[in-house]
Order: sequence, then structure tokens, then C-alpha cells
Amino acid sequence: MSLENNGIADRTRADVAVRFAFFRVIPVAALVAGLVLIVSGAMELYYGKASGDWPTAKGVVVYSECSIRTSFPEEYPKLSNVPVVRYEYYVDGKPFRGDRVIFGSHDSGDLPYVLGVINRYWRGKEVPVYYNPSSHEMCVLEPGMQRQPWFNIAFGQFFAILGIGLIAWSRSNAEKSDIICAADNTDDQAKE
Repeated sequence: MSLENNGIADRTRADVAVRFAFFRVIPVAALVAGLVLIVSGAMELYYGKASGDWPTAKGVVVYSECSIRTSFPEEYPKLSNVPVVRYEYYVDGKPFRGDRVIFGSHDSGDLPYVLGVINRYWRGKEVPVYYNPSSHEMCVLEPGMQRQPWFNIAFGQFFAILGIGLIAWSRSNAEKSDIICAADNTDDQAKE
């Protein structure tokens, strides 16, 4: 059976690949990205709120520096300043290490903010570490909710709605396209 007999002589493999990507991959990717952002933001909010009631342990900052993070694309990389703070603490005589200052992100790139974090948590400083009583390795230096997880949830909702809309739209257009292809196939067979 040749491609002409199937009614898709006009379509190339590239056309089929583009249709597949547009009608299937992009909508699903947008939906998945949205759900991931919503879940991660919700978890950050949940643990941020819960951390205010967690017990504390005495800790010591063992590392505190400003790190420069590079984002992609490689042609035009964006550099952002990020505070990196690592600390050690003991719970029930067992040693633990942590690096979370807040529940949320420090990726603002704002150098004065980053330097402020590093100045608050210099190497060798004794700090109270809030740790999860159910999972001692989950810890934070500054308990409470931050604004950043709300942005994740908002962007996640946008992408999830976009993905659902694209899936609905692509299903509708794919059905119309299949009907048109079937009609073209019938016309081609009638001409033969």
C-alpha cells in the first residue's frame, strides 16, 4: 500500500512530526509543567507554615558564600547571585547538615539581598535550626511562609490552564483535520 492510497500523499514526515508535536507534546508538556509548579509551590507553603511550630536545635554555620548561577540559553546566559549557606546541627546526638535558609527561593539575583543573607549567617555563627520532628534532616533557618511559592502556584495555574486549553483545542482541530483528510481521501479515490 503506498502513501497515495492512504490519502496522505501531500503530507511529509515533517508535517506529521510537527502536527504530533503541536497537538500532543506541547499541550501535555505545558500541563505537566503547570502541575509540577503547583505541587512544588504548595509543598513550600505547607512546610513554610509548619516550620514555625517545629522544635529548634543549636547549629553552626560551616559555609557561607555568594555563588553565581548561570541560566540558559548559552548564547545569552543570565548570571544571578545566590546565597549558599550550609550548617550543621545535632538532634538526639545525631549529626545533620542543612542548607535551606527559607522555604522558597533565593534566586532573586539581587546582590544587596544576597549579601544581607551572607552577613546574617557568617561562617562559625551559632544559629537556631528549625527541624521537622518527623524527619530531622528537613530543616530551615528562617521559618515561615514566603512570597515566592505563591508565584510558583500562580505560574503553575497559568501553564496548567494553558495545557488543558491546548489539549481541548488540539483535540477539536485534530478531529476536524481527520475529517478533512478523510474527505480528501474519498475525493482522491473517486478521481481514480
